[in-house]
Amino acid sequence: MLDALVRKTEVIRQQLGASGEVLRQTIETTLARQGIRRGDAAKLADSISGATSERVGIAARELDDDADRRVARLKEEQQRLQHALRLAEKRVGVDGADIRHVIEVALKDDGAALKPGSFSVPEAVLLDPDTPSFAKDPSWASLFDELRPGRPATPKDRARWRRDTPVRGLVFAPPLVREGEPEPQDVVQLHLEHRLVKRLLSRFISQGFQTSLGRVTAIISSGAQPRAVLLGRLCLFGPGARRLHEEIIPVTAAWRDTRRDDSPLVPFAETGEVTTIQQLDEALRRGVSPARGVLDRLGQMVERDIADLRPHVEARAKTSEQSAVADLVENGRREAEALAALLQRQIDRVREAMRTKQLPERPAQMDLFGPSDDDIRKQHERELRQFEADRRSWDGKLLRLQQELDSEPEKVRQGYEVQARRLEPVGLVYLWPATN
Repeated sequence: MLDALVRKTEVIRQQLGASGEVLRQTIETTLARQGIRRGDAAKLADSISGATSERVGIAARELDDDADRRVARLKEEQQRLQHALRLAEKRVGVDGADIRHVIEVALKDDGAALKPGSFSVPEAVLLDPDTPSFAKDPSWASLFDELRPGRPATPKDRARWRRDTPVRGLVFAPPLVREGEPEPQDVVQLHLEHRLVKRLLSRFISQGFQTSLGRVTAIISSGAQPRAVLLGRLCLFGPGARRLHEEIIPVTAAWRDTRRDDSPLVPFAETGEVTTIQQLDEALRRGVSPARGVLDRLGQMVERDIADLRPHVEARAKTSEQSAVADLVENGRREAEALAALLQRQIDRVREAMRTKQLPERPAQMDLFGPSDDDIRKQHERELRQFEADRRSWDGKLLRLQQELDSEPEKVRQGYEVQARRLEPVGLVYLWPATN
């Protein structure tokens, strides 16, 4: 009988979910009421093994707790999560290994580097806050604080906390955790929105504008023909020089250094450009440079290549600008309408409160043993003062909300108006075939 009870308990735990609690309580009640008699043990074991009830069926139907349905729901949820992950990867398109590579390049300028560390995650690395370039600049302290656990609320305790608490390890992808094991607490995953990453990348993003192209490189690619990629950066600015839009404009073309006087480089169509960008992405990950002779050959054609491709960058930038301006106008309209609707709802609530709030009346004394006339008068005066204060507050709030309704949505729309544009060259990249 005990074996049957143990087996049934395991079934309840693994399969029945929420409805299993109903069945467990039924079996528990039966045992508590009848006990376990020696002569009835076999019969009781059979009843436990086959225990079910109408209430269990009803509970299963009401809770939608059938095993097949639960599995179907889990599969649907998994598909939704996978779809969301694909959308995020398509929108961001940045792999953890790429983030690490860029960070390592940025750290070289500070004389720092990622080092192996002793953490629960083998791939985690250490960034030492005591590196001279970090230790000399106090602005790095708050960034490294985010890598330490248990930050004190009061500033006076943070100096000792920084000395006693080492920074956690850095990972660039979610660590693999086995089922049943806790999440590692000694590592931090870095991503594009992490403050430390944004600080390191800011030196690349905040570089000033330039009118001439000073970045030219050549790398080995997997393609069968030499290709050139001219990159331009389009920036649109709103009021107060606020950056509204930024976009990299690539123009790709098959490269050659013969018959250039008669026929300049011609950009690829959409299919060829997609292939070139894919080759560029793969080549940048490997970062292998061609031989010196190839570099000298390419260097002789840089100026002419830029002259051939730059007009196409400018033409594409105009098309991209028109699309971006239309999107910005739509964003401004949508946000302005949302703000106007919010302000109007607040105005309606204030007016409703003013309409329903009645002037307090002085109550009559109904009980000889109640408050005196003087107490009633004082209470009534307090209520009148509070009523007048509420009215003044509502009047002021209503006036302020109406002024904001007249002006703020228009300010939001104007904030998305493009006041200036800038198109600058970013770089020229040559993709040289490994077989050439």
